[in-house]
Amino acid sequence: MKRALQLLIALAISAVFFVSPVAAATNQGLEWAVASGDAFNFHLTSTGVTNMSLNEALYMNITSAMPAIPNSMTTWAEVPYPDVGWWWSSNGTTIGLYGLLFLGLLALGTPFVLPTGNFTLLGNLIKTYVMWNSTTTHYANSTLYWGLTYSDTEDDETNTLQVSYLKSDGVLARYVIGSSNSTSHETVSVSFIRDNLPAEGFDIIGFIQQNMLLVGAGVLVIVIIGAVVCMKRK
Repeated sequence: MKRALQLLIALAISAVFFVSPVAAATNQGLEWAVASGDAFNFHLTSTGVTNMSLNEALYMNITSAMPAIPNSMTTWAEVPYPDVGWWWSSNGTTIGLYGLLFLGLLALGTPFVLPTGNFTLLGNLIKTYVMWNSTTTHYANSTLYWGLTYSDTEDDETNTLQVSYLKSDGVLARYVIGSSNSTSHETVSVSFIRDNLPAEGFDIIGFIQQNMLLVGAGVLVIVIIGAVVCMKRK
Protein backbone atom coordinates (compact mmCIF):
# COMPACT_ATOMS: atom_id res chain seq x y z
CA MET A 1 0.00 0.00 0.00
CA LYS A 2 2.86 2.37 0.80
CA ARG A 3 4.30 1.90 -2.66
CA ALA A 4 0.87 2.44 -4.21
CA LEU A 5 0.49 5.74 -2.34
CA GLN A 6 3.95 6.85 -3.43
CA LEU A 7 3.09 5.99 -7.03
CA LEU A 8 -0.17 7.97 -6.93
CA ILE A 9 1.52 11.01 -5.40
CA ALA A 10 4.30 10.82 -8.00
CA LEU A 11 1.65 10.62 -10.74
CA ALA A 12 -0.12 13.71 -9.40
CA ILE A 13 3.14 15.65 -9.31
CA SER A 14 4.27 14.50 -12.75
CA ALA A 15 0.93 15.58 -14.25
CA VAL A 16 2.14 19.16 -13.88
CA PHE A 17 4.70 18.50 -16.60
CA PHE A 18 1.95 17.77 -19.13
CA VAL A 19 1.04 21.45 -19.05
CA SER A 20 3.08 23.96 -21.03
CA PRO A 21 3.90 27.21 -19.21
CA VAL A 22 1.47 29.89 -20.39
CA ALA A 23 0.30 33.31 -19.31
CA ALA A 24 -2.70 33.50 -16.99
CA ALA A 25 -6.04 33.08 -18.72
CA THR A 26 -8.23 36.12 -19.36
CA ASN A 27 -11.67 36.59 -17.83
CA GLN A 28 -13.01 34.80 -20.93
CA GLY A 29 -10.73 31.80 -20.43
CA LEU A 30 -8.31 32.54 -23.27
CA GLU A 31 -4.54 32.01 -23.04
CA TRP A 32 -1.52 31.28 -25.21
CA ALA A 33 -0.36 27.67 -25.35
CA VAL A 34 2.77 28.43 -27.42
CA ALA A 35 5.69 30.84 -27.11
CA SER A 36 7.93 33.00 -29.25
CA GLY A 37 10.47 30.85 -31.11
CA ASP A 38 8.27 27.74 -31.30
CA ALA A 39 8.45 26.00 -34.69
CA PHE A 40 6.00 23.66 -36.43
CA ASN A 41 6.64 21.36 -39.39
CA PHE A 42 4.31 21.18 -42.40
CA HIS A 43 4.06 19.65 -45.85
CA LEU A 44 2.88 21.58 -48.91
CA THR A 45 1.23 19.37 -51.53
CA SER A 46 -0.86 19.91 -54.66
CA THR A 47 -3.13 17.85 -56.89
CA GLY A 48 -4.41 18.61 -60.37
CA VAL A 49 -2.24 21.72 -60.83
CA THR A 50 -1.03 21.89 -64.45
CA ASN A 51 2.75 21.60 -64.88
CA MET A 52 3.31 21.66 -61.13
CA SER A 53 3.39 18.92 -58.54
CA LEU A 54 4.18 20.06 -55.02
CA ASN A 55 5.38 17.85 -52.19
CA GLU A 56 7.64 20.03 -50.08
CA ALA A 57 8.53 20.12 -46.39
CA LEU A 58 8.46 23.52 -44.72
CA TYR A 59 8.14 24.95 -41.24
CA MET A 60 6.48 27.87 -39.52
CA ASN A 61 8.23 29.76 -36.73
CA ILE A 62 6.70 32.23 -34.26
CA THR A 63 8.91 35.29 -34.69
CA SER A 64 7.41 37.83 -32.27
CA ALA A 65 6.54 37.99 -28.60
CA MET A 66 3.09 36.70 -27.73
CA PRO A 67 0.73 39.71 -27.57
CA ALA A 68 -1.46 40.43 -24.57
CA ILE A 69 -4.97 39.01 -24.83
CA PRO A 70 -7.64 41.62 -23.97
CA ASN A 71 -10.35 40.88 -21.44
CA SER A 72 -14.02 40.95 -22.43
CA MET A 73 -13.56 40.81 -26.22
CA THR A 74 -16.75 41.26 -28.25
CA THR A 75 -15.45 41.31 -31.85
CA TRP A 76 -13.09 39.18 -33.93
CA ALA A 77 -10.98 42.26 -34.69
CA GLU A 78 -9.89 42.29 -31.02
CA VAL A 79 -8.41 38.76 -31.13
CA PRO A 80 -4.59 39.14 -31.11
CA TYR A 81 -2.05 36.97 -32.89
CA PRO A 82 1.76 36.77 -33.08
CA ASP A 83 3.92 37.28 -36.17
CA VAL A 84 5.17 34.16 -37.93
CA GLY A 85 7.57 33.28 -40.73
CA TRP A 86 7.69 30.38 -43.18
CA TRP A 87 10.82 28.63 -44.43
CA TRP A 88 11.64 25.62 -46.62
CA SER A 89 12.99 22.76 -44.52
CA SER A 90 15.48 21.69 -47.20
CA ASN A 91 17.58 24.86 -47.27
CA GLY A 92 16.20 27.26 -44.66
CA THR A 93 15.17 29.94 -47.17
CA THR A 94 11.85 31.76 -46.95
CA ILE A 95 8.98 30.45 -49.05
CA GLY A 96 8.78 33.77 -50.91
CA LEU A 97 5.88 34.17 -53.32
CA TYR A 98 4.38 30.86 -52.19
CA GLY A 99 3.20 32.89 -49.21
CA LEU A 100 0.55 34.36 -51.52
CA LEU A 101 -1.27 31.04 -51.17
CA PHE A 102 -2.21 32.17 -47.66
CA LEU A 103 -4.38 34.99 -49.00
CA GLY A 104 -7.31 32.66 -48.38
CA LEU A 105 -6.78 33.15 -44.65
CA LEU A 106 -7.49 36.84 -45.17
CA ALA A 107 -10.84 35.95 -46.72
CA LEU A 108 -11.69 33.83 -43.68
CA GLY A 109 -10.19 36.31 -41.24
CA THR A 110 -8.06 33.71 -39.48
CA PRO A 111 -4.38 34.05 -38.45
CA PHE A 112 -1.78 31.29 -38.11
CA VAL A 113 -2.01 31.09 -34.31
CA LEU A 114 -5.03 31.52 -32.02
CA PRO A 115 -5.43 31.74 -28.25
CA THR A 116 -6.70 28.54 -26.64
CA GLY A 117 -9.08 27.75 -23.81
CA ASN A 118 -12.45 28.97 -25.11
CA PHE A 119 -13.10 27.96 -28.70
CA THR A 120 -16.84 28.39 -28.21
CA LEU A 121 -16.16 32.10 -27.69
CA LEU A 122 -13.95 32.21 -30.79
CA GLY A 123 -16.77 30.60 -32.76
CA ASN A 124 -19.07 33.43 -31.72
CA LEU A 125 -16.49 36.16 -32.33
CA ILE A 126 -15.61 34.99 -35.86
CA LYS A 127 -19.18 35.77 -36.89
CA THR A 128 -18.43 39.47 -36.31
CA TYR A 129 -15.65 39.42 -38.94
CA VAL A 130 -16.40 41.95 -41.66
CA MET A 131 -16.27 39.31 -44.43
CA TRP A 132 -18.27 36.65 -42.57
CA ASN A 133 -21.07 35.14 -44.65
CA SER A 134 -23.26 32.57 -42.91
CA THR A 135 -24.37 31.22 -46.30
CA THR A 136 -20.90 30.30 -47.53
CA THR A 137 -18.87 29.97 -44.31
CA HIS A 138 -19.30 27.54 -41.43
CA TYR A 139 -17.19 26.66 -38.43
CA ALA A 140 -16.60 23.32 -36.75
CA ASN A 141 -15.65 22.66 -33.13
CA SER A 142 -14.67 19.02 -32.58
CA THR A 143 -12.79 17.31 -29.76
CA LEU A 144 -9.31 18.09 -31.09
CA TYR A 145 -9.82 20.70 -33.81
CA TRP A 146 -11.50 24.05 -34.40
CA GLY A 147 -11.83 25.47 -37.89
CA LEU A 148 -13.73 27.08 -40.74
CA THR A 149 -14.95 25.95 -44.13
CA TYR A 150 -15.84 28.25 -47.02
CA SER A 151 -17.61 27.02 -50.14
CA ASP A 152 -19.11 29.06 -52.97
CA THR A 153 -20.39 27.99 -56.38
CA GLU A 154 -20.72 30.21 -59.43
CA ASP A 155 -21.91 28.66 -62.68
CA ASP A 156 -20.08 25.32 -62.85
CA GLU A 157 -17.13 26.32 -60.63
CA THR A 158 -16.99 25.55 -56.91
CA ASN A 159 -14.25 27.12 -54.80
CA THR A 160 -13.48 25.95 -51.27
CA LEU A 161 -11.26 26.98 -48.38
CA GLN A 162 -10.69 24.88 -45.29
CA VAL A 163 -8.68 25.88 -42.24
CA SER A 164 -8.38 24.10 -38.91
CA TYR A 165 -6.39 24.56 -35.71
CA LEU A 166 -5.23 22.07 -33.12
CA LYS A 167 -7.13 23.04 -29.98
CA SER A 168 -4.35 21.96 -27.63
CA ASP A 169 -1.98 24.68 -28.89
CA GLY A 170 -4.08 26.95 -31.15
CA VAL A 171 -1.67 26.57 -34.08
CA LEU A 172 -2.70 26.04 -37.70
CA ALA A 173 -3.18 22.35 -38.45
CA ARG A 174 -4.59 22.26 -41.99
CA TYR A 175 -5.10 24.83 -44.73
CA VAL A 176 -6.59 23.59 -47.99
CA ILE A 177 -7.55 25.57 -51.11
CA GLY A 178 -9.69 23.74 -53.65
CA SER A 179 -11.52 24.30 -56.91
CA SER A 180 -13.66 21.92 -58.94
CA ASN A 181 -15.54 22.19 -62.22
CA SER A 182 -18.77 20.23 -62.58
CA THR A 183 -18.58 20.35 -66.40
CA SER A 184 -14.97 19.36 -67.03
CA HIS A 185 -14.73 17.36 -63.77
CA GLU A 186 -11.34 18.94 -63.14
CA THR A 187 -10.29 19.28 -59.51
CA VAL A 188 -7.40 21.33 -58.18
CA SER A 189 -6.19 21.59 -54.59
CA VAL A 190 -3.23 22.95 -52.65
CA SER A 191 -2.72 21.88 -49.03
CA PHE A 192 -0.58 22.91 -46.08
CA ILE A 193 -0.82 20.05 -43.58
CA ARG A 194 1.00 20.02 -40.26
CA ASP A 195 3.10 16.94 -39.53
CA ASN A 196 2.10 14.30 -36.96
CA LEU A 197 -1.43 15.54 -36.32
CA PRO A 198 -3.44 13.44 -33.86
CA ALA A 199 -6.48 11.55 -35.12
CA GLU A 200 -9.90 12.35 -33.70
CA GLY A 201 -10.74 10.22 -30.67
CA PHE A 202 -10.05 10.31 -26.96
CA ASP A 203 -6.92 12.39 -26.38
CA ILE A 204 -5.70 11.57 -22.87
CA ILE A 205 -2.95 14.22 -22.88
CA GLY A 206 -5.38 16.88 -24.08
CA PHE A 207 -7.94 15.75 -21.50
CA ILE A 208 -5.39 16.10 -18.70
CA GLN A 209 -4.28 19.52 -19.97
CA GLN A 210 -7.82 20.87 -20.19
CA ASN A 211 -9.09 19.25 -16.97
CA MET A 212 -6.16 19.56 -14.59
CA LEU A 213 -8.38 20.56 -11.66
CA LEU A 214 -10.66 17.55 -12.17
CA VAL A 215 -7.73 15.16 -12.64
CA GLY A 216 -5.93 16.57 -9.60
CA ALA A 217 -9.06 16.25 -7.47
CA GLY A 218 -9.53 12.66 -8.59
CA VAL A 219 -5.94 11.76 -7.74
CA LEU A 220 -6.28 13.49 -4.35
CA VAL A 221 -9.43 11.49 -3.55
CA ILE A 222 -7.65 8.24 -4.45
CA VAL A 223 -4.68 9.20 -2.26
CA ILE A 224 -6.95 10.05 0.70
CA ILE A 225 -8.92 6.81 0.37
CA GLY A 226 -5.69 4.85 0.14
CA ALA A 227 -4.32 6.59 3.22
CA VAL A 228 -7.49 5.85 5.22
CA VAL A 229 -7.41 2.18 4.22
CA CYS A 230 -3.74 2.00 5.14
CA MET A 231 -4.38 3.54 8.58
CA LYS A 232 -7.21 1.10 9.30
CA ARG A 233 -4.92 -1.83 8.56
CA LYS A 234 -2.33 -0.71 11.11
